[in-house]
Amino acid sequence: MGLAGVGHMWVIYTLLCIYAVGAVFNGWILMAILGDHRRLLQTRIDKITAALIVTIFVWALGRVLITALVLFNVVYVFGNVIAGFSNIVVIGLFGLNLLLAIERFIQIKDIHYSNIIYSTFAVVIGIFCVLIVAIFATTPSSDGFRPSTQPQKAIWFVITGFSYIVTIGCMLSLYIWTFSYCTKQFQRNPNLVAYFLGEHNADAVDKEELRMTRLKLERQILVKSVIISGSLIICYIPFFFYELAGWVAGPNFDPNAIFYDISIIFLTFDVCVTPSVVLYVRRDLSQAMLFWKNEAAEQIL
Repeated sequence: MGLAGVGHMWVIYTLLCIYAVGAVFNGWILMAILGDHRRLLQTRIDKITAALIVTIFVWALGRVLITALVLFNVVYVFGNVIAGFSNIVVIGLFGLNLLLAIERFIQIKDIHYSNIIYSTFAVVIGIFCVLIVAIFATTPSSDGFRPSTQPQKAIWFVITGFSYIVTIGCMLSLYIWTFSYCTKQFQRNPNLVAYFLGEHNADAVDKEELRMTRLKLERQILVKSVIISGSLIICYIPFFFYELAGWVAGPNFDPNAIFYDISIIFLTFDVCVTPSVVLYVRRDLSQAMLFWKNEAAEQIL
């Protein structure tokens, strides 16, 4: 994300293309959501999903401008502003991804103290954002992402590292619990499986068909959980290890290593990966994106 340290021009142009594609892609999804907002913004999980897409759209659009500034060496002038923007967006992305996992778990488990969970979550995210603003208000940023001096650099590393580790750990735990809970419910209540076959009584369905449907539903939940968690891990783990290596090596670490270029490219792909995962999980949203087909179908009807 701190593009000033990228040593190869082809990397900068690659990032510019990825961000531009991400801005268009997420803008398209937002148009679909706004065009059918009565259906696609009904539940809390719908609104969290929309907030995630908005955040990625703002990130992609902002990084297009920032990358253009890098090409003209203007990033050094606005380094603090760019660093604050980048870090707050990343924390927001981690938070919203975790919030989706929490909401899915709450919907399935029917937890009644969800308001306390959301209030605590909002306070923690707010504290992190305030700390980020304080960090970059008191220290310069030479690369547009990381603070340049101590102790702000140490505080920044703890905040970003903690955010990533906690997000991944909690997401994995929540999806494992969700999968385990759904599996137990399907086994205990065959009528729940029969519902997906259009029946209300499991006795009216062939046992083998019921078993295959249950396995199919369990597999779908597992695959979606793995894809959602895996995409976040794959996109951000190289950059996390790069920062960890830099922290361990100290001033002897080469900031222009090829490892940095690779980690930045992986991280940047999230502007396309996360919305793609959202569309995979939310088939209603992916269908809404084909608004010209929907309009043609309405005219025929």
